[in-house]
Amino acid sequence: MHIPALRDQNGIALVSVASLPQILDAQELNITDAKTAALAQTISKELVRTLSPHATGIVFSPEYTYYSILQKSENAGLVLTIEKQSVDVDPMALPALVDRWNVENIRQNYGVAKLRLYYHPSERQALAKQKFVAEIHEHCRHVGIDLMLELLVYHQASEAAERETQLQDQLTAVVELRDKCDGMILEYLEDPLTAATITTELDVPWIISSTEADYERAKSEIRAGIEAGADGFLISTAIFPPAESIKNALNPNGNLMAESVPEWFTFLNTVGRDRMLELRRILSENRIVS
Repeated sequence: MHIPALRDQNGIALVSVASLPQILDAQELNITDAKTAALAQTISKELVRTLSPHATGIVFSPEYTYYSILQKSENAGLVLTIEKQSVDVDPMALPALVDRWNVENIRQNYGVAKLRLYYHPSERQALAKQKFVAEIHEHCRHVGIDLMLELLVYHQASEAAERETQLQDQLTAVVELRDKCDGMILEYLEDPLTAATITTELDVPWIISSTEADYERAKSEIRAGIEAGADGFLISTAIFPPAESIKNALNPNGNLMAESVPEWFTFLNTVGRDRMLELRRILSENRIVS
């Protein structure tokens, strides 16, 4: 699959359920535990069933949310991650790839590949990471699918925590990796000029990603990114039921309590759906069409 299959006439609107391991870990629920993994499947199926009709694509992890693909609306495209969805990520290291999983598997599922990369232009591993991404991109091109690179530019401890430095680091990273993917997913650093510069520097689509749990802040970031030229957005936590409600909904055996399920589903079918529709409206009203 190619990135144009992830867009409609207004742009790209992706929902990620691949981030569930991190969400559960924040509630002290270990995804490697069998019951927690089963819980992730239950939650992701409902998220996908409810939200995919209002998205242009859904991001899945082959490790924990793969079987939720069956709940996806046929009109929503498919994005599959390559890297492990670990909660303990060393940003200095190369991404750890999912065992027994590769871009050929993604092609067989008619999906677009997605790779998350922690990167800093001045890090010792910068050239190794560039090569790593370039090799994956070449493999994707060989099998006939596109690669979306989620680029997370981290802050080095030796640097002064200055906003100007962070903005320049992000722009430099984008330039260094722009020819090694077919699309980018970027964080918004609250600077419209940098976002607009990124738009002019890239020959591939880019979308804004917000990891904010607070919906109003996430909405503000997405709006600003789209107004600066982003082709769309990637959202997750901000439109999901509150993370703490997951842990509160478990009985002592680690299973969802029956009485808590209707509350969860009601949130998704009202608040979650309405938030997604509002973001779609923001995309249609504000995206710059080149």
